[in-house]
Amino acid sequence: AEDATMPTKTLVTPPPIGDLSLGGGDGDAASSASAPVDPTPTDPKSESEVAPPEQAGADSSSLPLGSDDDAAAAGYHLGPAPPAEPAPLKELTAEQQDKILRQVEFYFCDANLPTDEFLMKKVKGNKEGWVALAVVCGFNRMKQLLKKHTFKAIVPLLRERSETLVVNEEGTQVRRLLPLPKFDLEDVQSRTVLAENFKAESNPTIDSVQAQFAVAGAIVMVRVRHPGMQTPAGATAPSGLDLIVTPNSSVHALVEFATTEEAAKAVAMLNNDKDWRFGLRVRLLVKPGAKKNNNNNNNNRKQQ
Repeated sequence: AEDATMPTKTLVTPPPIGDLSLGGGDGDAASSASAPVDPTPTDPKSESEVAPPEQAGADSSSLPLGSDDDAAAAGYHLGPAPPAEPAPLKELTAEQQDKILRQVEFYFCDANLPTDEFLMKKVKGNKEGWVALAVVCGFNRMKQLLKKHTFKAIVPLLRERSETLVVNEEGTQVRRLLPLPKFDLEDVQSRTVLAENFKAESNPTIDSVQAQFAVAGAIVMVRVRHPGMQTPAGATAPSGLDLIVTPNSSVHALVEFATTEEAAKAVAMLNNDKDWRFGLRVRLLVKPGAKKNNNNNNNNRKQQ
């Protein structure tokens, strides 16, 4: 019987993987030749662009709606919220307007302006006597009356109602309608009384002192001074009366009357020398016939 021989199998060893990566074999050349190369260069910008939701087929219902947290969770960038608008200021009442008008006219009146060193310097600093409304409205008393309104709020008020003041065309400055008459400081001092020894709990103010001394006659001006205060209580600017040297370091007031007779009457009616501990002391600032103005000049020279 013929021997039956099994067909032999030939094993083919595949080339090393390293040879494929180096492209040194014929198989690599054949494979590279068989793979067509796209000559169109790839635009890197197009790969980074993302189609809008409507082009990508996104449903509008999938867009983030509702709270900011939902929008932030969906990847939407939320910028800072716009600043809230300030609440509008309340209009000035008729009573507030009356007080403002009287206050501004008082600053420039014959009785106050000559004794107001700060404001008088501003008036003399301008050839026509103009003073910036921003300066006037910056006084403490005016700030209280304006209720956060600016000086522009009083321009129509002064133009329409004031009979002693005028406002420039730009609405930024104010001055007297008539020039200031000649001022006699010695005369003012002769009509002024000094009140002291106020009760500790009374806390005197310009209004309270004026009401207390009005029984003696017409009051032109009141100034109240507290220890350690550079500006008199209730006053909005330094006054010439506050330059008067007094030995009293406690709370005291200077009250100017229209006449010397009324000043003397105030002393007679309100001075209480019977109660040496708690009684109110009222005396004439200048004795009849004395030259207080000269005395003040001497005191000023001593201080220098």
